[in-house]
Amino acid sequence: MASREFSTIGHERLNNPVLQKTDRESFIDYKVAEHHDQPAYFRLMEKYNKEGTPSLGELPRPRPLTPEQVEQAVSNGAVIVDLRSPEAFAGAFIPGSIAIPLDMLPAYAGYLLDYDYDLILVPETLDQIQTAVRYLIRIGYERLAGYLKGGMHAWEVSGRKYDRIYAVHASTLESQIKKDEAFTLLDVRKITEFRESRLEGATHIFLGHLQDHLDEIDKNKPIVTFCGSGRRAIIAASILKRHGFEHVEDSLGSMEACENIGCSIQKD
Repeated sequence: MASREFSTIGHERLNNPVLQKTDRESFIDYKVAEHHDQPAYFRLMEKYNKEGTPSLGELPRPRPLTPEQVEQAVSNGAVIVDLRSPEAFAGAFIPGSIAIPLDMLPAYAGYLLDYDYDLILVPETLDQIQTAVRYLIRIGYERLAGYLKGGMHAWEVSGRKYDRIYAVHASTLESQIKKDEAFTLLDVRKITEFRESRLEGATHIFLGHLQDHLDEIDKNKPIVTFCGSGRRAIIAASILKRHGFEHVEDSLGSMEACENIGCSIQKD
């Protein structure tokens, strides 16, 4: 489980802290105390492991779509997955789309995307399409209907409506907390991260479970989404907007920014 695609026993013995435990019992204690969330795509992977995978022949090649074709596909049930950076998505996005920055696809697509509908990609560059297809196919997503030709610019110049998400600086967030302003700070990191350090008054819902717990969030209060660096926060903000939450902002930089400017952080 690393960015590299290979390893050796020797490398892991030298660099993996879990394999540097000094005795059997400490290793067992560490592993038993771990918390692992299971994305929904695990069920399909179990099926493929038992029965074998479908034969693809070659990787799918999503076709370029005009804004009009994208709009029609969405009306027929397709879902737009925006691969762009958090900053780009926050600036302008197609209403109803889900933000999953390209490098976050392997970790969170399997939690957030259903296998039963077509996917339409919004890339920053054409090179992102091939990478996104490879990531999605590896976890069983084959209904890759196309991508927005010309990217977000094509949507904008077509005159179609777009939405945006206001970004909250870490210092502003710190000020809001100190003033006890009425808003929901939604921390979507893993539970282990949240327990280790968090901002005062934060509400925790793990990003992978957010779509199943939307009824726990007050729609009438402003919401600021928050994570480790802002990448998961924009995903969470897009999910909230997609489900009708109007007063949604996200914290670009999130915990890393807070640590760097000296926010008051609660630690266990």
